[in-house]
This record gives sequence, structure tokens and C-alpha cells, in this order.
Amino acid sequence: MFTVPASLLQSHRRIVLDLGDVKDVAEININGKPGPQLLLRPYRADVTSLLQDGENTLQITVVNTLFNALSAQGQSANYLPEETNTENGLLQSGLIGPVRLEEMKPDGSL
Repeated sequence: MFTVPASLLQSHRRIVLDLGDVKDVAEININGKPGPQLLLRPYRADVTSLLQDGENTLQITVVNTLFNALSAQGQSANYLPEETNTENGLLQSGLIGPVRLEEMKPDGSL
């Protein structure tokens, strides 16, 4: 949960949710309303229409890589896992962040 002051919404500026670093696809839901699916960097979305003044809820669903899903199953006739430079042999995955709300400036920049 997070709080959005009424004054922020009354400023008529756009509010952007920045998820920071995501591996690999993120889907957002604010106050029970679905937001966009974020597939590529930057993992940002204009969420102004989803926000309400006061308490808000945020749900982020991150879909892992196919590489990691197949690697977890091990070698098969159809797939041979590749070498990685990580201790567990998988690619980094999940919501890395940082997650923050940003107010757009009048010129459209953050």
C-alpha cells in the first residue's frame, strides 16, 4: 500500500510508476484495475488514471524467462541449458527495482 496526497492528483500532472530494473516482463495492477504490461526498458507507465487520493494498492506480477524455466527442468532431448556466470546457473530474474512514483514536469520529463 502507498498513499497519494490529493494535492498531487489535483496538480493535473501525469504520475509515472517506474519499476526500475525488471527481469523480464511486468504486469501492474493498481486499486484492482489492470495497468499496462511492461515488456522493455524503461519499465515505466503513466498510472495517473489508476490512482486515487489517499491509500492505494499496488500489485506487480513479474514473468520469469523461458531460459530459467527450461533450465530448471534440466537437459532434455529438445533443450540443452547454456552456461551462465551465476552461481545457480540461472539468469537474474524478478523485480530488482527500485520502484517509485514520479511526477512528470510540465515539459514531459521526469
